[in-house]
Amino acid sequence: MFVRVKSTPKSPRRSVQIVQSFRIGSKVRQRIVKHIGIARDDNELEELKSLAYSIKVKLELSGALPLYTPGEIEKLSKTAGDNANSSKRTDKLSSNNNKEKDNKSGSENIALPIDRTLYSVNLLDIDEEDRIIKGIHEIYGKLYDELGFDRVMPNPARNKQASRILKEIVLSRIANPESKRGSVLDLAGRFGVKLDLKAVYRMMDKIDDKQITKLNKLVYSQTESLFTEKIDVIYFDATTLYFESFTEDGLRKNGYSKDGKFNQPQVVLALMVTKSGLPIGYKTFSGNTFDGHTLIPTLKELKKHYDLDNVVCVADAGMFNRDNLKEIEMLHINGISYIVGARIKNMSKELKNRITDMNNYTVLNDDLKIASFDYKGKKLLISYSEKRAL
Repeated sequence: MFVRVKSTPKSPRRSVQIVQSFRIGSKVRQRIVKHIGIARDDNELEELKSLAYSIKVKLELSGALPLYTPGEIEKLSKTAGDNANSSKRTDKLSSNNNKEKDNKSGSENIALPIDRTLYSVNLLDIDEEDRIIKGIHEIYGKLYDELGFDRVMPNPARNKQASRILKEIVLSRIANPESKRGSVLDLAGRFGVKLDLKAVYRMMDKIDDKQITKLNKLVYSQTESLFTEKIDVIYFDATTLYFESFTEDGLRKNGYSKDGKFNQPQVVLALMVTKSGLPIGYKTFSGNTFDGHTLIPTLKELKKHYDLDNVVCVADAGMFNRDNLKEIEMLHINGISYIVGARIKNMSKELKNRITDMNNYTVLNDDLKIASFDYKGKKLLISYSEKRAL
């Protein structure tokens, strides 16, 4: 489609139209898609052309996922249209007095040469105001189906609507993490996908512990399929997710908040990933659960549901209290060992002296040195960084 300005012989009036070319056999024909209006002077002509380019963009996007909001379309349409017309006909303007006329119809396509000095931009002066999300449904939507996430919903054949809503909400969260209400608004504004918020809540009611376990197994199997060897190292950590509410229930509880929202209920989310950062699974706990109390239940569930061999769990020192260490020693018999951060200040003076003696270290490179010591029947690994020491 293109914007055409058509003049009438012996009249100052010019009509603005959106025209589309099509082929019939070997001949190219044109049809008027939309008549925009008639201009009586140059000012009216420019206004009608700007409106025509805006409508043309919207027509071209109809039936496709919109990449621009209506405001962005209107803002960009005139510049985009003028640039497009100018670049197509700049080479013709010098030979025909900046006009191209059709002697039979009296039509006239008007374009102005580009003053490129107006488009000189210093990249250091650019600030991001907004970004356009492109390809979420085409790329992530296809990946969603290939991974089998479209089968997470119970009885997918009977719950097609709920499965579709789940997929749309997941894709919206990838594009722009928001609440359920925010995701519904975002899908409508950015992608032209309309969902009923009540239907979203009904969809969530269909996801119970059975579906969550199914999802975890699916993620684990997909992660495992990427490797020829077994998963041997798991990184574990927990965080808190708060709610815009002040009402507690059986799961949402007030507790220590890493978001600083101590007066709002939250849940504790424990996440496990491979050494490459790929997810293995997760587990949620009530919001008043201490981080250190999430590790053992998660590891037990991991052993219960997945075929694991010898796994080394890497966690920070906050995950291990005396009870955890005792219980994880029992889990070690079943193939789970661990690496945990240690506090040197709690160790004996003799061991501290050995740790601070650089003669006990092996040089790895210009920055790092390492040492190994026996500590209560375990191996204590110490690293020393020249850069951090400075």
